[in-house]
Amino acid sequence: MSGATGGQQVQRCRETYARAVETLVELASLQTAFVILDEVIKVVNRRDINSELDELDREEFFRLKKVQNKKQRDTAIQDAEMRAKREDAEKRDKDKENEETGGGGDILGDDEDADGKGDIAQGARYAQLSYSLMKSLNRSSYSMATI
Repeated sequence: MSGATGGQQVQRCRETYARAVETLVELASLQTAFVILDEVIKVVNRRDINSELDELDREEFFRLKKVQNKKQRDTAIQDAEMRAKREDAEKRDKDKENEETGGGGDILGDDEDADGKGDIAQGARYAQLSYSLMKSLNRSSYSMATI
């Protein structure tokens, strides 16, 4: 090898080395960009997943509310039906009792009170009737004791 060709080979090696360094720098830049891009994709995917989960939660909450409202309506209807049946049964029992006793009406004034506010007045009537009954019993026992 002569000195001239040796210098040319060194020059070619230097150019090849410079191109390799430039390619490595470019690859390192691309790798950094890919890492950043990968992180961004992960964040976006997490956000999308969270968004989807939130939407599913909202849908499930709405569905549960509808089911709960339907159950409340059904329960209210069943309660009303049971109350009506109970009232009908009580009325039938009372009518049957009135028929058995001759249907002559209630001497205590125990008629149904439509608004339920007559309980105090009814209690007063019971007390007054009891007092009168006790008074008459005392008189009759007194008069029987003297006989």
